[in-house]
Amino acid sequence: MSKTSGKIKYLAMNLLAPGIAQFALHWWLRGLLQLGGAVVCFILAAWCVIGPLVHNISRMLNDDSAKIENVNFVGFFYYAVALIVIWIWSILDIIIFYSPKQTVENNNENEGECSD
Repeated sequence: MSKTSGKIKYLAMNLLAPGIAQFALHWWLRGLLQLGGAVVCFILAAWCVIGPLVHNISRMLNDDSAKIENVNFVGFFYYAVALIVIWIWSILDIIIFYSPKQTVENNNENEGECSD
């Protein structure tokens, strides 16, 4: 396999979710930071939109004269930008640091292991 096709394979993995290719390359800490950070940013961005709606529903059920709370678009924007930055970091990580020798070394290490 050529260097370019291997790099494309790992870049495609990172398009699914940031950090997936890092796990495949046995870059555990980078993969954990990228995937964990992306999941946290996604959950927080979703909560910035869903949270006020949940609060509005609970207030309106308990009090007829409740004030409606607006969606937190600023918080959503910050977490969405953080998610995009993490995703770009994971892609640049493959572009800059990937070398075919690493995958060959990882495969050679795994060949000696017994599988049940």
